Amino acid sequence: AAAAYKRFAHFAMGLVAENISPKFRKYLGLFSTFCSLLMIAILFYYCFDMLASQIASDQRTATLRMPVFYQGLAIPVGCVLIAIRTVQAGFIDYKKWTSAQKEQKSAGR
Repeated sequence: AAAAYKRFAHFAMGLVAENISPKFRKYLGLFSTFCSLLMIAILFYYCFDMLASQIASDQRTATLRMPVFYQGLAIPVGCVLIAIRTVQAGFIDYKKWTSAQKEQKSAGR
C-alpha cells in the first residue's frame, strides 16, 4: 500500500478512473481520501484502548521484560505518518484532476 501511495496508484481501479470524466474523477479522489482518513482515524482512536490495557496489566515481553506498550506505540505513530501521506497524495491527485478538467474545458472551446 505504501508503494502504491508513493506512485499515486492508490486509486486502485485504474480502468474505472481513466474512463470517467475529470470532474467526477476529482470527486471520486476526494471520496477515496476521505474514506482512507476515516479508517486511519478509527484505528488511531481504538489503539489507545489497547495501549491502556497493556499499561494497566503491566504486560512485558518474554525475553527482555520490557513493557509491551512500547511496541504498541507503533500504531498511533504509524497512523499519523499514514494520514500525512494520505493527505499529501489526495492533494496531489486533486490538483492533477482539477488541471485535467481545466484542460478538457479549454480543448472543448
